[in-house]
Amino acid sequence: MRTDATAGTGPLMGIVLSGGESRRMGRDKGLMRTATGTNSVAASDTWAGAAGLKLETLGLPWRVSVRAAQIENYTPVFSANRLVIDEGLNGPLGGLQAAASAFPGAHFLLMACDMTEIDADILQALIDAYAAWPAVDYIAYRADAFAEPFPAIYKTVKPLKSLQDLLRQGPTHYLPVTSPEVFANRNRL
Repeated sequence: MRTDATAGTGPLMGIVLSGGESRRMGRDKGLMRTATGTNSVAASDTWAGAAGLKLETLGLPWRVSVRAAQIENYTPVFSANRLVIDEGLNGPLGGLQAAASAFPGAHFLLMACDMTEIDADILQALIDAYAAWPAVDYIAYRADAFAEPFPAIYKTVKPLKSLQDLLRQGPTHYLPVTSPEVFANRNRL
């Protein structure tokens, strides 16, 4: 796992959240195909895999968080050790809690698989802030009063109701959102 001892930070890893039910999309968003023309499906050909590869290019190890009901569909595409099974709370907080249980002591850069426009610069700014602000528990983007829970870095997990609650309780360092359209979730084809 990536560490930056000079800044006093701990191990950082990426978690691609793919455990949603994708009701509006009508099919599993993590397994949606990227714009490749191949017939076979490799991890890199999926939205979850493409998000993971963005993290990997920045030197972060990564895993995909899924619900137990999704394992059968994900294991033909991702190795079993690449998956973190969310058996607790539903939603993104459940994915974070599953990652924290699987990797005690790690800190997590959470990405949503359906935020396909997030680029390396946005992720690198989070990683840079992680090194520069070692005393905060969370690092997130914020537009006006709204904190963006993805992508964001979470150092601790507290028994709260949502990621927004974690960010509000802090301590949190916020980065400004300069391109709001990049933070949109893809919910429909």
